[in-house]
Amino acid sequence: MPSVVLHEGVNLRDLGGARGAGGAAVRPGVVFRSAAPIFYNKKRLAFLEGAGGCGVKAALDLRGKRELRQAPHFDSAREHGSALFPGGAAHHHVDLVEGATKRALYASTPWYVKLWWGVWYLLGWRVWVTVQAVKHLGMDVPGVQGLERLYGGIIDDGGPEVCRALEVLAERIEKKEYPVVVHCTAGKDRAGIICALLLLLVGVPEEDIVADYALSEAELAAHDYVVGSQHRQIKAALSKEILSASPPDAMRYTLRKIAAYGGAWEYLTVRCGVRPETLKTLQNGLTA
Repeated sequence: MPSVVLHEGVNLRDLGGARGAGGAAVRPGVVFRSAAPIFYNKKRLAFLEGAGGCGVKAALDLRGKRELRQAPHFDSAREHGSALFPGGAAHHHVDLVEGATKRALYASTPWYVKLWWGVWYLLGWRVWVTVQAVKHLGMDVPGVQGLERLYGGIIDDGGPEVCRALEVLAERIEKKEYPVVVHCTAGKDRAGIICALLLLLVGVPEEDIVADYALSEAELAAHDYVVGSQHRQIKAALSKEILSASPPDAMRYTLRKIAAYGGAWEYLTVRCGVRPETLKTLQNGLTA
């Protein structure tokens, strides 16, 4: 079964309830996944933070630096919004995409193109350079292929950031500082990959992981202002699917990529450099 949808939030759900290896249930109230706090009005924030709701104690924020700078200016903040989850929740930031994107661009872009983009970036044309990078990496391709390129890039080139994200989660779980909410902007792509890795670690069947990921599309359709928040030029360059869709085949592709590295454990320890004891902490904390 997929995770538990909490309609009081924005694309918010509890990973608890899924069944792992040997039929053991993932513990409820340890890890939540969500859209960014900027989309939460006062009532939704109160549910997320309060003892009568989720009671979140920490947030793992996977957004990029530009998203963090833009967040307070989103139109959706008219009623209430915060760049970070306010209150007592500790904020931990790991940009899951920037490092992977830079490594992929460095490996696949001729030197003179990198030089040209660098000049324009320094001259202040940063959004234009971002749009060129999006197109170069194929994230403007319509259909599931654009999502596959985004997710495949994170899996192949985002090892250090994946490692740091899981270290943060393990530290919070070991210190019993949870629930932890994992979020990016929409709570679909970057949060989806980290949560998929967590579920793989505890033996949740792949089709249940796919089902959890697929829930985001309907959730985001109910909150269309999330997609509307993106910078208009970047939004125009990205495929519609990257902005709002969560087709099951995109997650199936991601799980195949992880399997090609030998499975979640081998991928995380060998490719990403996560310590085995960190993974054990996550496994024990999520299923104990």
